[in-house]
Amino acid sequence: DSFASGAYTQALGLLEQATKQANAEISARDQAYAWAMQEATAAKNVDNYDTAMVQISEALRLQPASPDALSLKSEIDNLPAALELLEAARVARVENNANSELEHLKQLNALDPSRLGIKERIETLTRTIKEQSFAQYIANGVADVDRRDVDSARGNLAAAERLYPNRSELGILAEKVVTLSEDLETEHLLAEAQQASQTDNWQDALVFFEKARSIQPENKSVI
Repeated sequence: DSFASGAYTQALGLLEQATKQANAEISARDQAYAWAMQEATAAKNVDNYDTAMVQISEALRLQPASPDALSLKSEIDNLPAALELLEAARVARVENNANSELEHLKQLNALDPSRLGIKERIETLTRTIKEQSFAQYIANGVADVDRRDVDSARGNLAAAERLYPNRSELGILAEKVVTLSEDLETEHLLAEAQQASQTDNWQDALVFFEKARSIQPENKSVI
């Protein structure tokens, strides 16, 4: 009995020792994993791809099925492409190419939504490009009026309205377009009236004159 009791006590001691050793190994592995994750995250945040890859590989060696490590690995895998897009956006900004910068930043944001400052820059560029487009449509519309191209002027006016339907500049251009349209219609009716009068078709000529007068009653040509 004493032998059996001693053997049990010894076995229990060995079991306790093995448990402590196993717990110590688990604790050491967990600490090493946490450290590797911390270092991988820090390296990724400063765009240090090589260090980030070394550390995330160590984290996955310690915990191959860790969802956090696998997710971070995916982010690190995207880092080279993200850096290429970031550089392309920087070059576009230096070249004052807002559309190109915006396109690259949109791709970058889709690839790495956590990157700081990108969403704000996208919003700024979007507003800037919208303003520039609006101003260009207005300028083109005014130029169209000067060339007496009423269809093109209407198209530019409509495009500007789609961007900012309540801007005061629209009223100015719209007035110019209406005036041009009336001028062109009046000129057409007067030409028709003149052609009718040349063939002694006075009734039709009077109709054309009356239509022209209804459009531009102050026009000296129709008084």
